[in-house]
Amino acid sequence: TELYAKGTLFVEGIIVMQAVEFSIDFDTNDNPVNTLALGFAGITPGAGTTAVSITSAVPRTGFEISYHKWAKERKAIEVLGYRGASSISVKGFIKTVGEKIGVDGVTGTITIQGGEPEV
Repeated sequence: TELYAKGTLFVEGIIVMQAVEFSIDFDTNDNPVNTLALGFAGITPGAGTTAVSITSAVPRTGFEISYHKWAKERKAIEVLGYRGASSISVKGFIKTVGEKIGVDGVTGTITIQGGEPEV
């Protein structure tokens, strides 16, 4: 058996206490190079991008972080995620802020688009 670590998330240095889950997906955006003689010959490096998705509980008082305001201002932000002893940092912009309202409460989904992460 193994003891598994939980994740912790910070946005602009603020711990996201209401986060339920988050994902950080890096895409190299590399382009394949195919030739007549070799078939797949390799890749041309692309401009790497990272998509961050945060699912958060939303208390009665609203989001704990000013996601809507920062999205409208096109504010550049930094997201720092910890998983166990390692971390990953992404700088980018809020792309979407959504809310789902249901019988069991309100959840929010925030997506952030950024460049290559620092690991």
